[in-house]
Amino acid sequence: MIKIHGKEYMMVNERISKLHEKYGNSVSVETEIVSDDEQSIIIKATISVRNFTDDGVITHQTFTGHAQEYKNSTQINTTSAYEN
Repeated sequence: MIKIHGKEYMMVNERISKLHEKYGNSVSVETEIVSDDEQSIIIKATISVRNFTDDGVITHQTFTGHAQEYKNSTQINTTSAYEN
């Protein structure tokens, strides 16, 4: 965890590690660039989780989110808007 503007923030690599600890190889994370121009970038992230119930039934959950970062809006985004 790190502090950003005085608030605790769990970095993405930590979040992904926690997903793999809980679900092992049953989780996947896919990212897609939805929009990319001189001012901003929009990225879509999709997390899929497969689970097996006690009676052998496979369940599947999908979670999707979007993020928009403005290039050059901060020192970090000047060099790392895609990663951010």
